[in-house]
Amino acid sequence: MKIYAAMSAIMAESEPIAKSRKNQTQGYSFRGIDEVYEALQGIMAKHKVFSLPTVVDQIREERTSKSGGLNIYSILRIKYTFYAEDGSSVEAVVVGEGMDSGDKASNKGMSVAHKYALLQAFAIPTREAKDPENDSHDLVPGANPSQGVPLKAVPSEPGSYVIPVGTHKDKRLDQIGQHDLNSWVNYWKDKKLDGAMAEAVKEAAKYLDFVQRPASGMAKR
Repeated sequence: MKIYAAMSAIMAESEPIAKSRKNQTQGYSFRGIDEVYEALQGIMAKHKVFSLPTVVDQIREERTSKSGGLNIYSILRIKYTFYAEDGSSVEAVVVGEGMDSGDKASNKGMSVAHKYALLQAFAIPTREAKDPENDSHDLVPGANPSQGVPLKAVPSEPGSYVIPVGTHKDKRLDQIGQHDLNSWVNYWKDKKLDGAMAEAVKEAAKYLDFVQRPASGMAKR
């Protein structure tokens, strides 16, 4: 099976990718999908490795901005299969999120998912755990027009939601162990909650649902 040797060779030749883009609204730097493609496309072609996506599942919601506009928020679980020239392959299942006022929410989610699949599969160095995208969406703290639940700004990557209250206050979801987070959600989920605590439990439960689903991670074929 050539895929293992080819993937290792790509890792050996890959260089760090600088965070050359900046989100002007929120002030952070990040690496765009084009920078990742530019750094890896030639190396992957050299070692005869390519990837193909399969959308495993998708969630779409409507979100209202403070200006009154409607945004489409899309969460996708995508399986990327990396093939070598002999047909051997490995798979990586990742989550991508995107938001857009038009018809590009799923496109953005796929770009995020592929970027992280490549960065993690080939262990491209990064200095920060958080790597959001260039779009900012200032959401109204009112009701979701499709579900009627309180909203805050939607995190741009899985696990980036910061719990505002309680035992895990000021921690991102992906900074809390899954066992501890499960125990916390199970303790609070059947209690009568409102406001920030209700939202925090909902976001934590949604995050756990994605990270604990079967077929996540990388598997060989």
